[in-house]
Amino acid sequence: MRALIKEICTNYTKYVFDGNSFELFRVTDEEKYNNWLKEDVEIKSKDKLPNTLSKVVLNMSNACNLRCKYCYADHGGYGRSNALMQKETLMEVIAYLERANIKKIGILSFFGGEPLLNFDLIRDIVPVILSKFDIDNFEIVTNGTMLTEEIVKFLVQYNFVVGVSIDGPADITDLLRGKDTHKSAINAIRLCKASGLDKLTASVTYTGMHEEFGYSIEDVKNYISELGIRYTFSRAKTLDESLKVKRIWTFDDVERDIRDSLRDIYENKINTCVNYYVNAIAMSLFLGARSESFCDELSEGNSISFDYDGTPYSCFFFWGNDKLSGKWSNNLEISKYNDKNNYEACKDCWAKNMCKLCIASIINRTETYPFSDGICADKRGYELALTCVIEYINANNHIQLAGNFVKSFLMYR
Repeated sequence: MRALIKEICTNYTKYVFDGNSFELFRVTDEEKYNNWLKEDVEIKSKDKLPNTLSKVVLNMSNACNLRCKYCYADHGGYGRSNALMQKETLMEVIAYLERANIKKIGILSFFGGEPLLNFDLIRDIVPVILSKFDIDNFEIVTNGTMLTEEIVKFLVQYNFVVGVSIDGPADITDLLRGKDTHKSAINAIRLCKASGLDKLTASVTYTGMHEEFGYSIEDVKNYISELGIRYTFSRAKTLDESLKVKRIWTFDDVERDIRDSLRDIYENKINTCVNYYVNAIAMSLFLGARSESFCDELSEGNSISFDYDGTPYSCFFFWGNDKLSGKWSNNLEISKYNDKNNYEACKDCWAKNMCKLCIASIINRTETYPFSDGICADKRGYELALTCVIEYINANNHIQLAGNFVKSFLMYR
């Protein structure tokens, strides 16, 4: 008997989505459909590619030149003394990966703190890394204050994905991140655009202080859109009540964001942020991407994050927490939180294999699961996003939608 099946009826037509195979089809014969439902199908887990890691994160700088109010990393130091990763340590990290017989890495992320405080080492080590591993994507997240033409030229040369942090107009950005940080971020974005760096995003954090200043989520998104680049948008992960977002989105808000996001993809407007539910549906339908755990990066042997001293962790959110350090993701507590089969709301959910959660934030108690008593708040969002995609299918606009998503909205290849 097939499981994880979702039926969507629209325009007097029944569509069926198979949450295991990610097939979507229209029902034209009920008898054939009912027989199809009764079939026993073997469910195969996603095969991990041999000698491959999806992501490696390097803490190049356990320090930052800013003091952002909402920083989960205690201003870049993760609750410890400030320090830069040394070349000897990084060579030990490379040797660690070689001993593990790693040949290919999907994303190599230079992180911090502010990683550009250690740019000389980044510049020198990239050719070394490329001589030893096949790297699909290099990534760096920066506050933009230290970007120069020399650095941008290097980032363009090695086709980096670059995220520049900016939280809206000057008054709120400078309040949250420090004096003149808005100006620095704008200058960094302009420098990157002028240099032809096409994998550029603005990284936006929305807080309770935005609300106090009268900036709605829509206000901030509209402002960032004017920069003419892609952006990511998240609410502050914090235990500070003054920084927590007070307004709770209604389902009307969610529906508007889903429809706006699909329209932007269809019209190929890259100065946008893809809605969470839309991205999940698109990744599954158009690319067959599966998430068998809440966070694939925490799954054993999938990714690894090295602290500035070379200590391995399963996630950079755990840097400095000795209880959660260790090779890959062999920590039983992390595995318990990350296993969807441990939760009644997930076991038979048709969206089970596409949903994602930041388990590190849940463990750190800055976020919570979206479900309780077997009811999931996210399920309705997935259903609406799928229904809206079906509307594009009914209008014969799905090929353009899928093509634009794959061509213009995937930062990582």
